[in-house]
Amino acid sequence: MNHKLLKKFQRLRIPWERYGNRILRLAVVLLATAAALRLLHESLRLVFGDPQIDGANDLKNFQNAMKGLFAGQPIYRELGTSPYPPASYAIFWPLLGWLDLTQGRLFWTASLIAVLAWITVLIIRESKANSPLERILVALLLLSMNGTGVTIGNGQLGLHILAALLTALVLVLQKNSSIMQQILAALLLLLALAKPTISAPFVWMVMFAPHGKRILFLTGIGYLTVSWLAVSY
Repeated sequence: MNHKLLKKFQRLRIPWERYGNRILRLAVVLLATAAALRLLHESLRLVFGDPQIDGANDLKNFQNAMKGLFAGQPIYRELGTSPYPPASYAIFWPLLGWLDLTQGRLFWTASLIAVLAWITVLIIRESKANSPLERILVALLLLSMNGTGVTIGNGQLGLHILAALLTALVLVLQKNSSIMQQILAALLLLLALAKPTISAPFVWMVMFAPHGKRILFLTGIGYLTVSWLAVSY
């Protein structure tokens, strides 16, 4: 069976060697067009969209809950838009807690540009893509996704969490990491745990990585600290 499959793959190599670059170029054009249109539309929605209807609605809800929590408001009883644990609001307070919605939208847009650039660098580097055309294609896979656009337009945390999580995992999986790299990995994991529905499953990877238990211990101490800080209000 394996021998037959191998023969089939070998037969596929001939047309790919002949037409592979043309297919990649076509894919790049299509993905680049989709990415440009989607990112433009969703960026306008984030910055200018009506937060009551269509635009930055999740960012607005997150900021309102954050400010309510630190003002002593029982947000989990009074607000229907507080799905995050208390630690999440404490983790993101230094970034968003002191801004109004208009300032928060502009800051979030700028931070998303940096976050997308960094995730793209990580993806290209870890994909081991060989040619420039392959690297461009790999980068466009993220930028053209519907989920990426919706996350931007709604002002959600997902891309920030993904950037922190991927960077932390790259650091965690290094065998000879320094203590400073381990502390940085713990801080990034703490940031990623602001949305545990995305990041919590990856804790298992950290547990079995070199120095993983130490990194998880530092992350746990940090999470308990910010949770205590938030609950104290």
